[in-house]
Amino acid sequence: MLKHEKFIDQRDDKRWNILNLGLITFARNLTDAGPLGRKSVRIAKYLGPYKSNSRQEEVSVGYAADFSNILSRIQSLSATDETFNGGIRKEEPRFPLIAIREIVANALIHQDFTIRGSGPIIEIFENRIEITNIGAPLVEAKMFINSSPKSRNDSLSSLLRRIGICEELGSGWDNIVSEIEKRHLPAPKIEVLDNSTRITLYARKPLSEMNSFERIQAIYLHACLRYTDGQSINNSSVRKRFGMDHTQTAKASRFLAEALAAEQIVIVDPNASRKYMRYFPHWAFASVSK
Repeated sequence: MLKHEKFIDQRDDKRWNILNLGLITFARNLTDAGPLGRKSVRIAKYLGPYKSNSRQEEVSVGYAADFSNILSRIQSLSATDETFNGGIRKEEPRFPLIAIREIVANALIHQDFTIRGSGPIIEIFENRIEITNIGAPLVEAKMFINSSPKSRNDSLSSLLRRIGICEELGSGWDNIVSEIEKRHLPAPKIEVLDNSTRITLYARKPLSEMNSFERIQAIYLHACLRYTDGQSINNSSVRKRFGMDHTQTAKASRFLAEALAAEQIVIVDPNASRKYMRYFPHWAFASVSK
């Protein structure tokens, strides 16, 4: 079975070699795994919003063997917020755990193993979590939600799907954005840097403190998420996305106008009245026409 799964291979002298897939997923200590030793997950905790006063640690066990521990370490190092529900005080994780799980799984699966010297890095700040993996994405960053799943590491992706770490259905970003919208958090930031991809999750921020870029990104991802469900967005859905009440329709209209001017959304029917105006992500009509 281990040979069939390509974890090990038998040599001519009848002894066995552990293959790279077996090492990266089940090694007890990746630092002893030659070049793959640099692919251990590194976690850094910073005291505050800046890269200072850090505490770093390395999770050197194979990805499949230690995925739950990686998530537990992130959770234990992340801040919590105090909430009240019906007069009962409760500590709530500052960052949605489902979103963290999906982004970390993506970072492990989609990294470029041909680039030596570094592996996934998780940096935890007071107001955000940055998760970086080596390698540019295989699809355009703005299309993460709606693109068909692609992986440069099919064997690793298939294995992690079978043991329940990922789905391989392309629904990971739907789950990420959905969890963020439920809590009215700022939209995640997607950055394609030199030979790396970084995703930033943000803590709660009052709507009055969100800048134009953050509002536009939130509305664009909101439109993408709704489009996957066969729906458009409108003033009402935008108010729900930001946790606004029914008296704030004018403000929601201004936010939609910002996203429209930035060409991140398009009007479904230009002849509709303002009350019934609906919007799609900017690429929707081009996608339908192909």
